[in-house]
Amino acid sequence: MNGSEKRVHGVKIWMTDSQFMTVTKLAYLDDRPLGDYLNHMLSLHLFGHEYRLQAMDDDGQKANRAE
Repeated sequence: MNGSEKRVHGVKIWMTDSQFMTVTKLAYLDDRPLGDYLNHMLSLHLFGHEYRLQAMDDDGQKANRAE
C-alpha cells in the first residue's frame, strides 16, 4: 500500500474465540486498534511475498491451479 491509497474495502472474517483473544492481545501490545493491527500484519505478509507475484509476472505464468 503506497502512501496515497485509502482503505476502501471491508472484509468480514471468522475467527475462533482463541484466535480473537490472541490477536486482540497482540494488537494491545502493539498499541494499535484491532483493525489497524490486522491491516498492518496483512501488509507485512503481502509485501513480504510480493516477490512471488513479480516472478509470476516476469515468467508470464499463471497461478498454479488445477483447472
